[in-house]
Amino acid sequence: MNQLIREKRKVAFNFKRITSTTITALSEVIDMEVHALTASGTPYYLMYSVDANGDTSFESASSVIFKDTEVVGNHIINKVAMRFYTLDNSKSIEIQIVHSVKNENAENFIMVSGEDSTWVNGILNRLTALVKGAEGQLKVNTFYKGLFILSLMLAFNIEFFRLGSKTFFRVGNETIAALLIFVGPAISFILAFKLGNYIDSLWPAIELQTGPQHFSSTIKKRNTMKWVMASIIVPIVLSVLYDVFKNLQLFL
Repeated sequence: MNQLIREKRKVAFNFKRITSTTITALSEVIDMEVHALTASGTPYYLMYSVDANGDTSFESASSVIFKDTEVVGNHIINKVAMRFYTLDNSKSIEIQIVHSVKNENAENFIMVSGEDSTWVNGILNRLTALVKGAEGQLKVNTFYKGLFILSLMLAFNIEFFRLGSKTFFRVGNETIAALLIFVGPAISFILAFKLGNYIDSLWPAIELQTGPQHFSSTIKKRNTMKWVMASIIVPIVLSVLYDVFKNLQLFL
């Protein structure tokens, strides 16, 4: 009767950068189990799958799909799935890795089940150790992100009203002029919301880094964002705020 009871354990993970090295290492743990079952003649099911950009998917019963010279090494990958189980359901391993901005639904997980509790815990510990050993992902600090976006909003609105007071606020129609006064703040709020989401997307909760580094659009965007912030945005914001404080001192 005890043999009919299966133990199932699931571990979700977050804030990691998963490379092809980690993916290959995870598949090797499953391959070792498959090799042992093949030697004993135990029937099993095994499927590795990869979802790439451009609505392209690949499947294989061999971990060769994860080698650098094959699919993972030559495509921007959005999702990796590994599914293994014996046909008598005595052993089962499932791994899912999804490129996720927030990973709110715990899409990234390792799940192991089986009749042998020692086997379940041993396999799960080996797999989770590999994920824990992967590079950690930077967590975007909400306070500093909000402070940065607020500074941009202030600088944008200051320049908008400064320019508007000399030009388009002075239209003949008072109704249009009044409406234009609300345009700047409205635009700044919309842009602030979009910018917040964009910053989050640059440091996703789970980042799949596969193939040559120049393939990764996330890395490109992150480097571009850093350059734009350091070279353009921050100097402009500081300049505008400096002018504001300088003018305030003149009135005091």
